Amino acid sequence: MAGNILVEAVGGTVPILGDFFDAAWQANFRNFQLIETHYRPEVVSRSFRQVAVAFAIFAVCLLGALAAALVFVVRFIVALVAGFS
Repeated sequence: MAGNILVEAVGGTVPILGDFFDAAWQANFRNFQLIETHYRPEVVSRSFRQVAVAFAIFAVCLLGALAAALVFVVRFIVALVAGFS
């Protein structure tokens, strides 16, 4: 679904031709067809607790990756500054 919107956003940036592309591509209609095709009401939805735990794990991993990137950048800058002195 995000891919359909991404294709429409990128294709729509072309002046004049992008308008015709947007009219022909119709990402919202394609996404609606995907939902109708894959919608299964008999599947039990996830509980809020499961979603909250998954989100917490994702947030911790993301923060860890950002912290590691920050440490890497700081060490790189310190190495650059030490090399110039």
